[in-house]
Amino acid sequence: MKQFFMLCIVLICLVTVHGFADQLTADRAIQENKEFIEFMDVPLSNFGEKYKETFKDIYQIHFNAEVAYLQSDYNRAFRNVYESQKKQADLYSQLVREYLEETKKFLDSISPEVIKSKNKKARLYLNLAYRDREVARTHHTVADASNPKLCSNKIYKYIEAIKVLRRARRYGFLAMFESQTEETKKKIYNHLFEIEREKGNLFYVRFISKTEQEIIDEMQKEYYDVQTSATTPASKQEDTYEKRIEKRARFRDERRVAEYILTAEFEKAEPIIRDYVKDFNFNLITATIEFLVVNKSPIAGNTTVEYLKRFHDDNYSRYYSPSTLNAFAGEMKVVDAIEKKPEGEVTREKNQKENTQK
Repeated sequence: MKQFFMLCIVLICLVTVHGFADQLTADRAIQENKEFIEFMDVPLSNFGEKYKETFKDIYQIHFNAEVAYLQSDYNRAFRNVYESQKKQADLYSQLVREYLEETKKFLDSISPEVIKSKNKKARLYLNLAYRDREVARTHHTVADASNPKLCSNKIYKYIEAIKVLRRARRYGFLAMFESQTEETKKKIYNHLFEIEREKGNLFYVRFISKTEQEIIDEMQKEYYDVQTSATTPASKQEDTYEKRIEKRARFRDERRVAEYILTAEFEKAEPIIRDYVKDFNFNLITATIEFLVVNKSPIAGNTTVEYLKRFHDDNYSRYYSPSTLNAFAGEMKVVDAIEKKPEGEVTREKNQKENTQK
């Protein structure tokens, strides 16, 4: 009797552990698949309108995997995740192929002006961009050649390829900036500060859009001279000790940045600017794109601001267009594993089958 009870306890423990293992593994698989889908949402929202229905189908299957998990039907959850990943692998492969083509077009279009500029830094960025594109192409080839049943492994490779291609394009945009003349770079920095002023950033406002002589004259002014002319009675009352310290620090840093930009020592100015301009690299490239396109620079070619900024946002995994996933997430429907038929219909089918056999 004692042995019987021990056997029962062991069996109960095995069933419980097995069930827990299935639940844990299913949860991990669903979370992994959710990350794949969320990553795919950015490039599809930015570039992949034609793949909207395919993406919707992929998410519908994943949605029902989550429903099956909540119903404790872990086997069905696994089947749905696997089916979703098979479709994702094909779509990811196509996305990477298009990324490779568009990245090559972009780099080829800017390379003549970059090489013509003879700027070592610009040539280095262009070299790194082409190198990363080749690395991404290798990732894509390896993923395509991988075992078709190892869907998640293929998707990881495709995602890595997209990340490397985005870095390649970031290098390309930096090459665009570095290939410009010193005077053009000064104007781009001025445009950057204009953009920041529109956001409410007060840094460098007193130097924006001024001539070289006007900047020199402004640099000669003392802190109290500037504050006296700019201060109103209301703002004077609002000033606290901390704000006054902050203003003095900004006044000093503005003068140093103005000096460095005036002498084209941009690398010295950059660390100071970063303290006042959030997301400096992103905003500098945004200013570069807008300035070069508006002024019809040869390196921008016939491209539009919208075209380049769409790529630029995507390079930083940002949405240029609204999320495709959010657009249809509320339309998902629960699909049962087995569709139950009405009892009368089941009886009729049974009778028909018996009559056929007779």
